[in-house]
Amino acid sequence: MCSVGRYALTVTASLLVSLSIGANCLSAEPFPERHTLFVLEKSHNYQNVLVVYALLNEACQFQATVNGGRPVDFYWLMDANDPGSPVWEKQPHPLIIRETNNRLGFDSWQSNPEWRAPAVHNVGLRGTHNLPQNSFQVTLADLERYVDHDLGHVSVEVMAENHSGTCGVSSYIDLGRSGGNRRLELRTVYGQAKTRLGIPLRAVEYIELSGVDAATGNLLTVRFHER
Repeated sequence: MCSVGRYALTVTASLLVSLSIGANCLSAEPFPERHTLFVLEKSHNYQNVLVVYALLNEACQFQATVNGGRPVDFYWLMDANDPGSPVWEKQPHPLIIRETNNRLGFDSWQSNPEWRAPAVHNVGLRGTHNLPQNSFQVTLADLERYVDHDLGHVSVEVMAENHSGTCGVSSYIDLGRSGGNRRLELRTVYGQAKTRLGIPLRAVEYIELSGVDAATGNLLTVRFHER
Protein backbone atom coordinates (compact mmCIF):
# COMPACT_ATOMS: atom_id res chain seq x y z
CA MET A 1 0.00 0.00 0.00
CA CYS A 2 1.28 3.49 -0.80
CA SER A 3 1.56 6.14 1.88
CA VAL A 4 1.21 9.88 1.46
CA GLY A 5 3.43 12.54 2.98
CA ARG A 6 4.92 15.98 2.47
CA TYR A 7 8.63 16.33 1.85
CA ALA A 8 11.34 18.81 0.90
CA LEU A 9 15.12 18.66 0.39
CA THR A 10 17.85 20.78 -1.04
CA VAL A 11 21.19 19.81 -2.40
CA THR A 12 23.22 22.94 -2.97
CA ALA A 13 25.71 24.37 -5.46
CA SER A 14 25.04 23.75 -9.14
CA LEU A 15 22.14 21.50 -8.27
CA LEU A 16 20.44 23.40 -5.38
CA VAL A 17 17.13 21.86 -4.36
CA SER A 18 14.50 21.62 -1.45
CA LEU A 19 11.42 19.52 -1.03
CA SER A 20 7.67 19.97 -1.00
CA ILE A 21 5.52 17.29 -2.59
CA GLY A 22 2.83 14.79 -1.97
CA ALA A 23 2.94 11.09 -2.71
CA ASN A 24 5.44 8.69 -1.15
CA CYS A 25 4.52 5.97 -3.59
CA LEU A 26 3.92 6.86 -7.21
CA SER A 27 4.18 3.56 -9.05
CA ALA A 28 1.29 2.30 -11.16
CA GLU A 29 2.52 -1.31 -10.80
CA PRO A 30 1.97 -3.33 -7.58
CA PHE A 31 5.70 -4.09 -7.09
CA PRO A 32 8.23 -2.75 -6.87
CA GLU A 33 6.60 0.31 -5.36
CA ARG A 34 8.20 3.71 -5.84
CA HIS A 35 8.66 5.54 -2.53
CA THR A 36 9.90 9.08 -2.00
CA LEU A 37 12.88 9.60 0.31
CA PHE A 38 12.85 13.38 -0.01
CA VAL A 39 12.63 15.97 -2.76
CA LEU A 40 15.25 18.44 -3.97
CA GLU A 41 14.11 22.00 -4.59
CA LYS A 42 16.30 24.75 -5.95
CA SER A 43 16.10 28.45 -5.20
CA HIS A 44 16.71 29.12 -8.91
CA ASN A 45 13.76 27.90 -11.00
CA TYR A 46 12.14 27.03 -7.68
CA GLN A 47 8.94 25.78 -9.29
CA ASN A 48 10.57 22.48 -10.32
CA VAL A 49 11.59 19.90 -7.71
CA LEU A 50 13.75 16.81 -8.03
CA VAL A 51 12.33 13.75 -6.32
CA VAL A 52 14.71 11.22 -4.76
CA TYR A 53 13.04 7.82 -4.56
CA ALA A 54 13.69 4.15 -3.84
CA LEU A 55 11.96 0.92 -4.87
CA LEU A 56 10.43 -1.54 -2.39
CA ASN A 57 9.36 -5.11 -3.09
CA GLU A 58 6.43 -6.99 -1.56
CA ALA A 59 8.62 -7.91 1.44
CA CYS A 60 9.24 -4.22 2.21
CA GLN A 61 12.86 -4.49 1.08
CA PHE A 62 14.82 -2.08 -1.11
CA GLN A 63 15.55 -3.02 -4.71
CA ALA A 64 18.27 -1.79 -7.05
CA THR A 65 17.20 0.91 -9.53
CA VAL A 66 18.18 1.56 -13.12
CA ASN A 67 20.48 4.31 -11.78
CA GLY A 68 23.58 2.12 -12.11
CA GLY A 69 22.25 -0.38 -9.59
CA ARG A 70 22.11 2.28 -6.87
CA PRO A 71 19.36 2.14 -4.22
CA VAL A 72 17.94 5.52 -5.35
CA ASP A 73 16.91 7.21 -8.56
CA PHE A 74 15.41 10.61 -9.46
CA TYR A 75 12.74 12.35 -11.51
CA TRP A 76 11.59 15.92 -11.91
CA LEU A 77 8.20 17.17 -10.78
CA MET A 78 7.79 20.14 -13.04
CA ASP A 79 5.80 23.16 -11.80
CA ALA A 80 5.33 21.47 -8.40
CA ASN A 81 5.70 24.83 -6.64
CA ASP A 82 3.51 26.75 -9.10
CA PRO A 83 -0.11 26.58 -7.83
CA GLY A 84 -1.47 27.76 -11.17
CA SER A 85 0.13 25.03 -13.28
CA PRO A 86 -0.45 21.29 -13.65
CA VAL A 87 2.30 19.10 -12.19
CA TRP A 88 4.01 16.66 -14.54
CA GLU A 89 6.97 14.29 -14.42
CA LYS A 90 10.15 14.55 -16.46
CA GLN A 91 13.22 12.34 -16.69
CA PRO A 92 16.35 14.24 -15.55
CA HIS A 93 19.20 14.85 -17.95
CA PRO A 94 22.13 12.40 -17.42
CA LEU A 95 24.31 15.30 -16.23
CA ILE A 96 21.75 16.11 -13.51
CA ILE A 97 21.66 12.46 -12.47
CA ARG A 98 25.46 12.34 -12.28
CA GLU A 99 25.58 15.57 -10.27
CA THR A 100 22.94 14.32 -7.85
CA ASN A 101 24.71 11.00 -7.37
CA ASN A 102 27.79 12.99 -6.43
CA ARG A 103 25.98 15.27 -3.99
CA LEU A 104 24.26 12.37 -2.28
CA GLY A 105 27.43 10.32 -1.90
CA PHE A 106 26.71 7.92 -4.77
CA ASP A 107 29.51 9.12 -7.07
CA SER A 108 31.67 6.02 -6.49
CA TRP A 109 28.85 3.48 -6.49
CA GLN A 110 29.39 0.29 -8.47
CA SER A 111 26.49 -1.83 -9.64
CA ASN A 112 26.49 -4.90 -7.43
CA PRO A 113 24.49 -8.13 -7.84
CA GLU A 114 24.41 -8.50 -4.04
CA TRP A 115 21.63 -5.90 -4.05
CA ARG A 116 19.31 -8.83 -4.68
CA ALA A 117 21.05 -11.01 -2.09
CA PRO A 118 20.50 -10.80 1.71
CA ALA A 119 22.64 -7.66 2.03
CA VAL A 120 22.95 -4.26 0.38
CA HIS A 121 25.61 -1.60 0.73
CA ASN A 122 26.07 1.70 2.45
CA VAL A 123 27.42 4.23 -0.03
CA GLY A 124 28.40 7.11 2.25
CA LEU A 125 31.74 8.86 2.03
CA ARG A 126 33.34 6.56 4.61
CA GLY A 127 33.33 3.47 2.45
CA THR A 128 31.14 0.50 1.74
CA HIS A 129 29.87 -2.13 4.13
CA ASN A 130 26.94 -4.51 4.34
CA LEU A 131 23.64 -3.38 5.78
CA PRO A 132 20.27 -5.13 6.07
CA GLN A 133 18.19 -4.93 2.93
CA ASN A 134 15.69 -2.67 4.65
CA SER A 135 18.11 0.23 5.19
CA PHE A 136 20.96 2.18 3.61
CA GLN A 137 22.61 5.59 3.96
CA VAL A 138 22.63 8.76 1.87
CA THR A 139 25.38 11.33 2.38
CA LEU A 140 24.45 15.03 2.22
CA ALA A 141 27.90 15.93 0.95
CA ASP A 142 27.16 19.63 0.46
CA LEU A 143 26.88 20.11 4.22
CA GLU A 144 30.59 19.36 4.44
CA ARG A 145 31.49 21.34 1.33
CA TYR A 146 29.69 24.61 1.86
CA VAL A 147 28.40 25.31 5.38
CA ASP A 148 29.34 25.26 9.05
CA HIS A 149 27.32 22.61 10.86
CA ASP A 150 27.31 20.89 14.24
CA LEU A 151 26.23 17.43 13.04
CA GLY A 152 28.19 14.41 14.18
CA HIS A 153 27.94 13.09 10.63
CA VAL A 154 26.16 14.07 7.43
CA SER A 155 24.66 10.67 6.63
CA VAL A 156 20.92 10.15 6.40
CA GLU A 157 19.69 6.71 7.42
CA VAL A 158 16.97 5.53 5.04
CA MET A 159 14.73 2.80 6.41
CA ALA A 160 11.89 0.72 5.02
CA GLU A 161 9.32 0.35 7.78
CA ASN A 162 6.12 -1.66 8.02
CA HIS A 163 3.43 -0.08 10.18
CA SER A 164 0.27 -2.16 10.60
CA GLY A 165 0.69 -3.78 7.20
CA THR A 166 1.57 -0.55 5.38
CA CYS A 167 5.10 -0.34 4.02
CA GLY A 168 6.79 3.05 3.78
CA VAL A 169 10.17 4.76 3.75
CA SER A 170 11.55 7.18 6.34
CA SER A 171 14.81 9.15 6.27
CA TYR A 172 16.52 10.07 9.56
CA ILE A 173 19.45 12.28 10.53
CA ASP A 174 20.78 12.96 14.04
CA LEU A 175 21.04 16.66 14.83
CA GLY A 176 23.60 18.46 16.97
CA ARG A 177 23.21 21.12 19.64
CA SER A 178 21.51 23.59 17.30
CA GLY A 179 18.75 21.01 16.80
CA GLY A 180 18.52 20.02 20.46
CA ASN A 181 20.40 16.77 19.74
CA ARG A 182 17.15 15.38 18.37
CA ARG A 183 16.55 12.84 15.64
CA LEU A 184 15.04 14.47 12.57
CA GLU A 185 12.79 12.58 10.19
CA LEU A 186 14.00 14.47 7.14
CA ARG A 187 11.43 15.92 4.80
CA THR A 188 13.25 18.98 3.49
CA VAL A 189 16.76 20.02 2.67
CA TYR A 190 16.70 23.52 1.27
CA GLY A 191 19.73 25.33 -0.13
CA GLN A 192 19.64 29.06 -0.79
CA ALA A 193 22.08 29.78 -3.61
CA LYS A 194 24.34 32.80 -3.75
CA THR A 195 23.95 34.73 -6.99
CA ARG A 196 25.82 37.26 -9.07
CA LEU A 197 23.82 39.38 -11.51
CA GLY A 198 20.94 36.96 -10.98
CA ILE A 199 23.03 33.90 -11.89
CA PRO A 200 23.40 31.17 -9.21
CA LEU A 201 26.98 30.45 -8.13
CA ARG A 202 28.63 27.30 -6.80
CA ALA A 203 28.11 28.63 -3.30
CA VAL A 204 25.22 28.92 -0.86
CA GLU A 205 24.01 31.36 1.75
CA TYR A 206 22.61 28.52 3.84
CA ILE A 207 21.29 24.97 3.84
CA GLU A 208 18.14 24.20 5.79
CA LEU A 209 17.04 20.76 7.01
CA SER A 210 13.36 20.41 7.85
CA GLY A 211 11.01 17.64 8.86
CA VAL A 212 9.55 16.34 12.08
CA ASP A 213 11.01 15.34 15.43
CA ALA A 214 11.12 11.53 15.30
CA ALA A 215 10.19 11.34 19.00
CA THR A 216 7.32 13.84 19.12
CA GLY A 217 6.15 14.39 15.55
CA ASN A 218 6.54 18.15 15.99
CA LEU A 219 7.87 20.24 13.09
CA LEU A 220 11.62 20.78 13.31
CA THR A 221 13.99 22.90 11.24
CA VAL A 222 17.71 23.70 11.47
CA ARG A 223 19.70 26.08 9.27
CA PHE A 224 23.44 26.05 8.59
CA HIS A 225 25.10 29.13 7.08
CA GLU A 226 27.99 29.42 4.66
CA ARG A 227 31.52 29.16 5.97
